[in-house]
Amino acid sequence: MTEFQDVLRTRMHQFVAQIFRLSTTPSNVEIPELKSTLRTSSLNMILQYIDAVSLQRESIKKENLEKSFGLLKEAKYLLYLLFTQQEIPQHEYANLHRLSEEIGKLLCAEMESIGVPV
Repeated sequence: MTEFQDVLRTRMHQFVAQIFRLSTTPSNVEIPELKSTLRTSSLNMILQYIDAVSLQRESIKKENLEKSFGLLKEAKYLLYLLFTQQEIPQHEYANLHRLSEEIGKLLCAEMESIGVPV
């Protein structure tokens, strides 16, 4: 794993850890399903990335990076939805949004480096 990939993996880990911490707080009746989906999306995002950087076949690596990017977008929307439902404090949302933006930029750079159009 390159230094760049290690930085990206670390940012993803921070994102997932914060999601898990945030999503364990009590909430409205309908919200636990959203929080569970958010946990799943964020966890699958980093797992797809780890698979991508460990693979040798470029076609599968590209596919896993694209999946990781899509899962990041899914998690960002779920965060926004929970924020608009007042399930996430503004400062938590701002921090997670900033981190997701950073991850997105790093993922785009990784994808572009192997020829995946973003």
